[in-house]
Parts: sequence; structure tokens; C-alpha cells
Amino acid sequence: MEKSTKVERYKMSITEETIKKYGSVRIWDRPQSAVEGAQIVKEVTEPTEVTVIDEQKDMYGSTVQRAKVRFDRNKEGWVIYSMLTKEGSAAGSTPPKAIRLSAEQKKEGYRVEESGEYVLVWHNKNQIALLHSSPDISRKVQDSIEKRRKELKEVEEKTGWKPGT
Repeated sequence: MEKSTKVERYKMSITEETIKKYGSVRIWDRPQSAVEGAQIVKEVTEPTEVTVIDEQKDMYGSTVQRAKVRFDRNKEGWVIYSMLTKEGSAAGSTPPKAIRLSAEQKKEGYRVEESGEYVLVWHNKNQIALLHSSPDISRKVQDSIEKRRKELKEVEEKTGWKPGT
């Protein structure tokens, strides 16, 4: 089981379109499957607004798989993230946000591309991250860049090699 991450709360919906497609959406007591012992807290059959309070990512840490949601006056449970739709947007996509890089980051060769629901982070010609767009995408991009900077600094300290030299 992958660990979960507390996030800044944001609103999502279980839409009529999703319910029609799957028949219902199950909310579980923990981020596991029935085979692993999780119990259904609620089976949603009507459009419902929820608040995401926690996320569980895939094993690579780039895509949200499950979300802990608050619903029905402070009840909580876990739902498959793809069953949720960002309020005011289509088909579960998060509206694009302006992801700003500092002048120094740009000078060092970092750049960002948005591709559908994903954000790609580049350093020169190397892709360093593929992130699922979410409300905290700017922080995720900055974390990826700082991780890369730290790795490159360690390489420079050990070998004397710098990018572009």
C-alpha cells in the first residue's frame, strides 16, 4: 500500500455521467480493495459533492490513484480518483494553472509543458518528471526541480562535473 499525502482541501464531484457509466461509485473505509479487507462506507447513486482531504499516489508518486473524501456532513472515506470530477470542468480534468518558473530556473534550462491532464518538467533535453495535474501542481513542479538541483549538486561535489560543461 502506498502512503497517502495530506493536501490542501479542494472540491470535487461524483457526476451523473460517472454514475451512468459505472452504475454507482463506492466509497471505502480505507485505501484498499475488498480483497484486502476494505469495507464499503457508501455506494453513491446520485450526483454528490465531496471535499478531497488526502491523496494516495501510484507507486511512482506521480498520479493520484485514490482520494480520501469528506461527504454527507463530515463522513469520510476513500474513492478511486478517476471517479471524481473537478467542479466546473469536464471529465475529471483539473483546469490548467499558470506554473511559473523563476528567471534563475529558466536560465538553468528548466521548462514546463502541459499535455492534457499531465504536466511534463524538463531540464535541458531531459524529462525529469511527469506529473498529473492537480490543484497543488505548482508545488509539485517546484519539488521536482529542487530534487533535480540537489542531485546535480551532489554529482558536481563528487565528480566536479556540471551540466553544460
